[in-house]
Amino acid sequence: MNTPEASISFRELFAYTDYLANRWMNYFKQNPSALDISVGGKAGTVRELVNHIFMVEQVFASRLFQNEPLAKLVSPSLDDLIRLHKTSHFPVS
Repeated sequence: MNTPEASISFRELFAYTDYLANRWMNYFKQNPSALDISVGGKAGTVRELVNHIFMVEQVFASRLFQNEPLAKLVSPSLDDLIRLHKTSHFPVS
């Protein structure tokens, strides 16, 4: 029996998640108050939810490259969030 091949490569998936993150960051640049909308639960606000998502990216990237993960940011600015995302993605070309 043949093993099915993936229809999308890891590199393509990685590039796609970067593309989506950049679209959201552009949206937040145009609508900064959207980051402070309450989403409930442990996240609290959109800002904290995005921070959590980017921290997860950072932790996994750190493990892949055997680096120390960054410290969690408390109430990060939009520039902090962008920087956090980019530090997770820069090693892959």
